[in-house]
Amino acid sequence: MFKGLEVFTQKVPVLSGKRIILLPLYAFSIIFLSISVMIGFDTLPVMLGLTGGNPVLFALLPLLGELIVCVLGFVLAGQMWVWKDKLKAKYGPLAYQSIFLVGFAGISCVFSLALNMFVHYWWFSRVFWMFSPLKFLILPLESYLPFARVEVAVIRLILAFFFTVTGFTMIIRSLFTFGLDYMSVLYLYYPQENKVQNHAIYSVLRHPTYTGALLIGLGGMFYVFTLYSVIFYLVFLAGFCIHIHFVEERELIARFGQPYREYMKQVPAFIVKPAKLRHFWAFLLGITKH
Repeated sequence: MFKGLEVFTQKVPVLSGKRIILLPLYAFSIIFLSISVMIGFDTLPVMLGLTGGNPVLFALLPLLGELIVCVLGFVLAGQMWVWKDKLKAKYGPLAYQSIFLVGFAGISCVFSLALNMFVHYWWFSRVFWMFSPLKFLILPLESYLPFARVEVAVIRLILAFFFTVTGFTMIIRSLFTFGLDYMSVLYLYYPQENKVQNHAIYSVLRHPTYTGALLIGLGGMFYVFTLYSVIFYLVFLAGFCIHIHFVEERELIARFGQPYREYMKQVPAFIVKPAKLRHFWAFLLGITKH
């Protein structure tokens, strides 16, 4: 049985038995819908350009699509934390079941942002971008180099592959190491049942799963490798930073106090210190468990 699945279904009886298959189907549906929305915004420049109007504003529509999905994703994910006390008071043992679909929708939206980084957004409005005054936003960055364009293109594709594989591996390893119950923040609602996670990876990163998503997005950024893809990635990163600072770690500080503040000073959220790279790779390769 998948680690943590039994505990998860105990707290979410509506998904007990074979109905658990509905959870990945739900997540994939949200991801598909989110990417479709962003592609829809990628298509708008060429559609609206035929009607006249400001081409500069039209060129910003792909960014607007990403911002909408980004804000919606983190807001939905944050509801699990924001409404925790009221839901526990109202629903008791079924508090988590009353909100988990909202949280999973948010997480799926956020993950769709990482996947959408691999989409060549100008494909959907080629004619518009050919004549856009902001065409420089979608030109491959290696095109600005007078020499070694081919070499740079090869290097960035290698980096894209490296970060993507590393990111997916980090998420998969986290899921199999900590379990579905832990990864789905189940114990936010049942802290008395939580077991302290003292895995070595938490001496390297405070948020290994989020790091995995950011690495996948970074792979997408290098794959597309335009000024716009860099901006998209910075929006993605900012969303995580804001969510962590104002939602999750505010809760953790309230629960654990000064010890967690000290932990935050010692261990970075997403960036691995060079001295800790050995532990990072040991976790990814499954060499160490504690």
